[in-house]
Amino acid sequence: MFYVKKKIRDKFFIRLGSLVLFFFIALISISYFILRNYSLKNAFNTSKIVIQESDDKINQLFNEIELLAKSIANLKTIQKQRYYDMAELFFSLVKPRNKYIRSIYFGNEMGFFLQRGFGDKVFDKNGVPLINPKDYDPRKRPWYKKAKKENSFIITSPYIYTSGIPGITCAIPIFSTKQKFIGVLGIDLTLKQLTHFISDLDIYKGSIGILVNQKGKIIVSKNLRRSGISSTFRSMKDVTKIKTKLPELTLKEKNLILSSQKGKLITYINNKKIILVYKNNKILNWRLLIAIPFREVMKNGKQMLSILIVAAIIVLTLLTLLMNLEIKALVKPILNLTCSAKKIKEKKFQERIQISTANSENELGRLERTFNDMTEMIQVFTEEMKGLVNARTKQLEKANKNLERANYKMKTDLKLARKIQTAIFPKAFPELKKLKMTSLYKPMEELGGDYYDVFKITNKRIGLLMVDVAGHGLPSAFITAMVKISFMNHSKKGLSTGNTLQFVHDELFHVISDLGYYFTCFYGVLNLKDLTLEYTNAAHRGGYHINAKKELMHLKTKSSFVGILDEPNFETKLKTLEPGDKLVLYTDGIVEARNHEKKILGNERFEKILLSKYYGNNYQVDFEE
Repeated sequence: MFYVKKKIRDKFFIRLGSLVLFFFIALISISYFILRNYSLKNAFNTSKIVIQESDDKINQLFNEIELLAKSIANLKTIQKQRYYDMAELFFSLVKPRNKYIRSIYFGNEMGFFLQRGFGDKVFDKNGVPLINPKDYDPRKRPWYKKAKKENSFIITSPYIYTSGIPGITCAIPIFSTKQKFIGVLGIDLTLKQLTHFISDLDIYKGSIGILVNQKGKIIVSKNLRRSGISSTFRSMKDVTKIKTKLPELTLKEKNLILSSQKGKLITYINNKKIILVYKNNKILNWRLLIAIPFREVMKNGKQMLSILIVAAIIVLTLLTLLMNLEIKALVKPILNLTCSAKKIKEKKFQERIQISTANSENELGRLERTFNDMTEMIQVFTEEMKGLVNARTKQLEKANKNLERANYKMKTDLKLARKIQTAIFPKAFPELKKLKMTSLYKPMEELGGDYYDVFKITNKRIGLLMVDVAGHGLPSAFITAMVKISFMNHSKKGLSTGNTLQFVHDELFHVISDLGYYFTCFYGVLNLKDLTLEYTNAAHRGGYHINAKKELMHLKTKSSFVGILDEPNFETKLKTLEPGDKLVLYTDGIVEARNHEKKILGNERFEKILLSKYYGNNYQVDFEE
C-alpha cells in the first residue's frame, strides 16, 4: 500500500515538474524574444533619428555652401577680379567658418590663382598659404575643369590637395559683368572636417559612424579601429586609391546598401555580430552608416532577462512546495478510487468506497459519492443488459436467416439475368467463305454493359456491332438489350451507318439520358462483294484495321456519344479491305486490365500484342491475364 502511494506521488511530482519546467523554458524563451525584439526596435528607431539629424546637417551645410558660393560669384569684386579685395573677402569668410571650410580660392582663365584659408598649419595668421607649389595651374585641376564643363555649382569626389591633405571641393563658374566666363571659385572642405557630421552617430558603446561613397569606399569614419572593424585604410596620400571598403560584407549586403535609399541589416564583421543602419544623402549620393555591436544593443535586455529568471526561479520554488502539500492531500482519496476501480474492472460491482469525514464536503468527497452511485448504476445496468442481449441475439438470428434467404433469391435472379443477357449475344457467326470471325466476352461483374453482335443484313452485307454502355450491373445490361433491338430494327432499312446510328439515338435518347446513362459503339457494314467496310465510330475506343503491310490503323470517325446530345453528329466512312486484312473490335476493359503488379496494359502494348499475334514479331509483353 505504501509502495503504491509512493508511486502515485512520484508520478505526480514527475509530471508536475515536467510541466513546470516546460512553462519555465517557454517563459524564458518568450521573454528573451520580446526583450530582443524590443532592444532591436529601439536601436533601429534611435539610429534612424540620429542618421536623419546628421543627414539634415550635411544637407544644410552644402546648401549653405552653395548659397555662399553663388553670393560670392555675384559680387563685382569677383566679377572684376579685384585681387586685393578678393583676398580680404576670402579670409573674412573662411575664419568664422573654419570648423567646416578649410579655404576659399579663385582661378582664372589666365592661370592666375588666389587662395585664403585657415588652420592645418598650411596658412599663416592672415590666411596666406605657406606652401606655393611651382607651376601650379588652376585650369588643370579637376574642380576647375568640372565646374567649367557643367557650368553650375558642383561637388567633387575626394582627392588629395597639393598640401597632401585629402578633401573635397565645392566649385562654381564665375562670369564677368558682361556674362563672359572668366574663372572658377572653389571652397575646400577636408575629410577631417566632415567627421563633425558623424560624431553624433556614436549612440552605443563601441558604435561607429561611417560615410561611404557610391562605390562602397569609406570616405569618413570615426572610431573605425576602436570598434574592432578591420580596415586597410593606412594612408591618405592618395584618396583615389583608397582601399577601405565596407569590410567583410557579402556582395548581396553591399549591393543592398548601395542601391537602397535607406534600410537596416544584421551581419557579422570580424566574427562579431553587427547592426548596420544606413541612409542615402541625396546631395552627395553617399551613404551614412551606423555600425552598432549587437552585444551592446542586447546588454540591457540581458540584464532584465537575468532578473526575470531569478524571480521566476523563486516563484516556481514556492509553487512547487505548495503543490507538494496539495498532492499529499490528494493521494489517499485517489488511491481509494484506484483500488475500487480495479475491483469494478474485475466485475465486482458490489464494491463501495468508504467516504472519510475530512473529504465529506469537498470535491473529493463528492467524487467518491458519485463513484458509489455510478457503481450502483453499473450493477443495475449490467443485469438489465444481460436480458436485452439475449433478446436481441434471438432477433439477430432471425434477421440473419431472412437476409440469407433474400441473398439467395437475389443471386438466383442475377444468374437468371446473366443467362438472359448471354442469350442476346450471337451463339454462332454466319458461315462465310471470305470472312472468318472469333470473339471473347468476360464481364467484370455478373452483369455488364458491354455487348457485341454480328448479323446478316442481306446475303452480301454483314453488320458488325460493338457497344460499351457506361456503368455496370443490371441497368447497363437492360440497356444493351434495348440497343440490340433498336439496331436490329433500323439496320435493315438500307441506310448508311451514320443514319442508322441517328435512328438508334433518337429512339433511345429520352430513355437512357433521363437515367444518366449513355454508350459508345462501333457500327460497321461489311460488303462481301467488293470487300468494302462502311462504318461509324460513335466515340468508341476500340477499332483497328491491320493490313498485310503490318500497318495498324484506327477506325475513327467524327461522331459523338450516343445518349448525351440532343442533336449529335454521326459521320460515315468507307474503307476497302484486301484479302488477309484483320478487323479488331474491343471495349476498353482490355486496355484497362491490370496484371498482378497492378500494371495497366494500355493501348500501346495492346497494339504491339496484335502485331505480334498476326505477324509473328515475337513481341513479349509483361502482362498476366
